[in-house]
Amino acid sequence: MTFPLVHTTHLAIAYRRLLSTCDSPRFASEVDRHYSPETLARLLCDGDTEQRRAAGIALGILGDASLLEVIGRAMSDQDRGVRMVAEDSFRAIMVRSAAPVHQQRLLRAMHLIDGGNFSAAMPILRTLIAQCPSYAEAHYQLGLCLHATKDYQQAIECYTQCLWRCRYHFTA
Repeated sequence: MTFPLVHTTHLAIAYRRLLSTCDSPRFASEVDRHYSPETLARLLCDGDTEQRRAAGIALGILGDASLLEVIGRAMSDQDRGVRMVAEDSFRAIMVRSAAPVHQQRLLRAMHLIDGGNFSAAMPILRTLIAQCPSYAEAHYQLGLCLHATKDYQQAIECYTQCLWRCRYHFTA
């Protein structure tokens, strides 16, 4: 008796390995070797559940701001796992969507915000927005600070500016 040959994609193999080892650098390297971001975006939209989850994770690691539309749509996928992966990937790309120097300033401000030090984060974010006005995540983080300090009108303005720059920024 012969058995049909089961074809397993490189993406599925890398994804299963990632789930068992948590070795994301290896996953990124394996996926990057075999798939373009455009192919991953297509799999995120049209693949089976495992492919959509794997592509979502890969795009979060390897993708850039040009893929936010696809990832944004995946945040309403029928599968909860795909939605969660898309949300994480979206946040990662949002942080990376500026020059490295701006990313570092944003991360410093986010660290202050996580510690509840909103007043120290605000000048960093205002300077960052002045230097990089298209950085949607900076507008969002400033909105968080203003909201926390009960300046609701200015917070709404920052959230609105964030949404003008990235309509899929669901938390804004």
